[in-house]
Amino acid sequence: KRMGDAEPALADFEVALGNDPEHANARFEHAATLLDLGRLTEAETGFRAYLESVPDDADAVVNLARILLRVGQSAAARDLLDVQAPGLDTVDLARAEAARDCGDIDTALALLSGVEAGNPDMAAARLKIATQGPTGRITLDPAQFFTPRR
Repeated sequence: KRMGDAEPALADFEVALGNDPEHANARFEHAATLLDLGRLTEAETGFRAYLESVPDDADAVVNLARILLRVGQSAAARDLLDVQAPGLDTVDLARAEAARDCGDIDTALALLSGVEAGNPDMAAARLKIATQGPTGRITLDPAQFFTPRR
């Protein structure tokens, strides 16, 4: 999977799950590979099954929420993310995206402003969420997204 060959990786995860259907890591990676392949319904099912055994895995919650966002279930994504502890950048970015798609721009802006600005990857993710929403865009203030260099 790390070499970019998702189909054989998927087959390997399916073999692993055939040997041990409760193997948590294989369940997560199987669902993540399905997501990589754009098989959203199967990925959603996989992440839901995984979260039954590992309910506090923020990465799995974010992946499931992003699937829900992609299929137009922004309120369900927001509800799912609301039970996660705040402060983890990936969770807060997903929360901002869900709030934006639910039309709650003020909440989206507040969440985006709390995400680490000094990290270029986070700055790019913040900008993407602010500018690429299907239900509207957020007026941009560059100071909100970037920390000046010293």
